[in-house]
Formats: sequence, C-alpha cells, structure tokens
Amino acid sequence: MKILGLLLLSSILLWAPALQAAPWGALVGDPQENASQPTDRYFILSRAADGQPVRVYLRFSNPEDFSKQAHYKKQIASVYRTWFKQTASFIGKSKRKTEFPRMLARLNRGIKVQFVASPQEADLLFLVEDWPTVQKECLAAELKSTVGACVRFTEGKLPTLHFPREEDFAEEIAKQAPQGWTAQLSHKALWEHSLPHEIGHTLGLSDQYDQMVNMNSHQIYRSTHLKNGMMRDMRAFSCDDADGIINLIDILKGTEISRKQGWHSLCEDSPDVYVDGIAMETGPYVITPEEPSFWSLHTYQANREVAEYTFKLDIPSNPFTPITEQIEQTDALGRPVRARGEHGEQIYYAYNYGKVFRLITKAEHAIRLELSEDSEVAGSMGMSWDSIHQKHIFFAAQDGSLARVSYVGQFARGGYAYYLEGQITDPKLEIGLDFDSGHRVINQSIKGSSVTAAAPVLNQKGSRLEQQVQQVTQNQQIQALVKRLTQWAGQQRPSPLHASR
Repeated sequence: MKILGLLLLSSILLWAPALQAAPWGALVGDPQENASQPTDRYFILSRAADGQPVRVYLRFSNPEDFSKQAHYKKQIASVYRTWFKQTASFIGKSKRKTEFPRMLARLNRGIKVQFVASPQEADLLFLVEDWPTVQKECLAAELKSTVGACVRFTEGKLPTLHFPREEDFAEEIAKQAPQGWTAQLSHKALWEHSLPHEIGHTLGLSDQYDQMVNMNSHQIYRSTHLKNGMMRDMRAFSCDDADGIINLIDILKGTEISRKQGWHSLCEDSPDVYVDGIAMETGPYVITPEEPSFWSLHTYQANREVAEYTFKLDIPSNPFTPITEQIEQTDALGRPVRARGEHGEQIYYAYNYGKVFRLITKAEHAIRLELSEDSEVAGSMGMSWDSIHQKHIFFAAQDGSLARVSYVGQFARGGYAYYLEGQITDPKLEIGLDFDSGHRVINQSIKGSSVTAAAPVLNQKGSRLEQQVQQVTQNQQIQALVKRLTQWAGQQRPSPLHASR
C-alpha cells in the first residue's frame, strides 16, 4: 500500500516557512505495467490521455453534505481539467509547440470527469469524510502529525482519495492560522491548493517536497533548480508539474518523434533533459533494464542519444567481493562516469535523483549492476531526521541464474538485508535478515526450492547417509552465506544524521 497526501496541515498555508513530507511518496514500478486495470496506479492518467472519462464515485460520510454534491462535483471536474490545461499552457509559454504536436492534441482534449452511481463503475473513490476519519484513514496517529488529505493506493483496490468536509477543514486550519486568516483563505487553501495536489497524485504524480526529494520524487521527473510547484509547495502550477505530466504520458503512450532523442525541461532555468521520460542529469550515460537479465547502456552527446549497447547479465560473480577500479572519465560535477576494473572490466556510472547506477561489464556481458541511494526521512512531527541507505546488487549466481542482494536501513532503526537466487515468485534460495539499531539479527528467514527438508527421505537406492552429507554441506554453505550477508549489510549501514529541519 502507498499513501500520498498532505502531511502537516501547515504545509498548505501560504505563510508556512517550511514544508514537510512523508517518506512514502515515491511512486515505484513501470507505468506501462501499472496502467491496464482500474486498480493500477497509472490507470486514470492512461484513460485521460486517451480522451476517455475519469469515472469518479463521490460519497459523503455526513448526510448533511448531500446538498453540496453539485459544488464538490464542479470543483473536482474543474481541477482535473486544469491539470491538462496548465500543462498545455506551459508548452505554449515556452514557444515550443512544434516539439509537442501529439502531446498537445492529447492535452487540448482536456480531462473529462464522469460521476458514477457505484464503486463498481469507478476509477477513483472520492470520499468526503469528517476530520477524525481523515486522520484515521491517512494514518495521522502513526505519523504523529496532522494530515489534511491523502490518496491511498492499495494493491487490488481502487485508489481512494480521503478528503475533509469543508467546514471541518476550515475549523482545523483556523487553529494553526496566523492573525487575520479568513474563511475565504480557508476556502482557497482547500480548493485551489489541497485538492489540485491530491488530484495530481491520482494522475500518478508524487510529492516533490524539497527536504524529501530522494524519497518523494518520482524517478521520472523533477526539475533540479525549481522552488515551487503544485506537487511541491502547492502554491501554484509550475513548469515542473508540466514536466511530470508530459513524462508520464510519454512512458504510457510513447514519445513522439520530435522529442525521441531528448527534450529540455519546460523550466527555463533547469538543466534537465528528458529522454523517454527519464531525466539524463549531467552524465553521458543512462542505464536501463530491458529484461531481468539484460541491461542497456545509452550514450549521449549534446543531449542526444548516439549509441545503445545491451549487456546480458550472465557471468557468475560474488556480490560480496568488491571490484576495484581506475577512474577514466568524470562528469561536470567530478563524479566518475567511466572506469576500468582491475581485471580489465569496463565500468559505467549513471545518476538519477540521488540514485547511483554502476554497471560492470566485460566484452558483451554484464558482471553485475549495482544501485545505491542515500536519502533522509523525517521523524516525529518532521523535526528530527535520519539517514536511509539502500544498496542493491544484481548478478548471476554460479549456475548462471539471476540473483540479487539488497540492503535497506536507517541508522536509528536498523535495517533489512535480502539475498535471492531465482525469481521472487519461485525462489531457488531466499534469505532475509532483520537488524536492530545495533546491527544485531533479530529475525531470520531462509527458504527456497534448493533448501532440503529437515528430515532426509530414502531415495531409490536407500542412500540415507549420502543425503545427510549433502544436507549438512548445504546447511554449512547457507550459514556461510548468512554470515557473509550479515557482514556485508554491516558495511552498508548509514551514518547518523544530526541535521535539524
């Protein structure tokens, strides 16, 4: 389940000096694989981009609000239309319409909203609820904070937007508002800031808050130098919001020929260039998965793709043994982008919103792909912060099958290490380790088709002793692997973060 919403009511007040956000805003997964069913995350945007209506089931928890149905429907429909209208407007303001002919055709059709009579007919459940219910559904107690509204994405269920009653919202916001705050400002905050932000989530966009950029930014987009935006500070629509809509539609429907080789952000002061929805950042390489065992290296010059190479991940490798390197090329920020390994391996780096990709190759084969990311998470009330580190290594096991080792952890709360050979749905070997803040193992899980039963069974030859020897050997190998995984995870632990926000 993912919850995207308005954390801390003060963040929608125009006078708020700082913005807070929660760490669940990141949208993950391939949009193309998450847009075919009504319960999928990108289904609503996919329908809208094809000119089909967004079907909304509107429900009020308080019978007194039934008389306001027309008002709520008008606001919801207007905000959906505004998202496409604003995106088209930013294209027009940039005087670059010739780059976006097919995109503009989609956007200018607008988003149509159809209100339906039952949840079974809907793409989105829009629930207008009293204040305590919104807090409960948006997990305010767990967050130890006030939540203005949220969108919940739960696997197998329709996306649900939990929205407060207008009167409740005005009453609660008045408690935090400065002197001179009026009912008119509360109305503006609800309908012109909070609702557009939440509708943006239903279209597949994620939070772009400054302090949580690594955790909350969608990997598809974010203008690196922008300071405002509906998905960022909720004050107004921005070119950054337009970048997000364009990139998600590109991924869902395909990039038009005029921008296939890359296009510059609609934000004039941004250095970002997007290629098929992916931000290039400053390096000459972009690394993308083609299939579980194939990785592609895209090479760019002058913001245009000049070469693409695909490597098969099939050379057995020990993920716990580091591959040292000699750096051969760096980017404008001094980061390595190409290096040579101690045994002649060719190593490439790519960077994307705090994520670092390291592809190690030899000839036409990939030895491993390493992905690391460092980010921050807010603690209670968003006032204390902790660092999070992720490290994932994709490699080939000794039998050539795809394998992976991962670590995700916080300095103050411990972490989790994971080892997998084979597929997640049918693992050959799967090891999971939970650590406390002192890096002590507090939970261990070992399973998979290669793990023999505890009690050996006689085979046709009755060689019970042989089976026992094999089982002891296998258990020793697994325990050795658990030990290596524990040691490796300890090396990945993030450093403490003492910054206050």
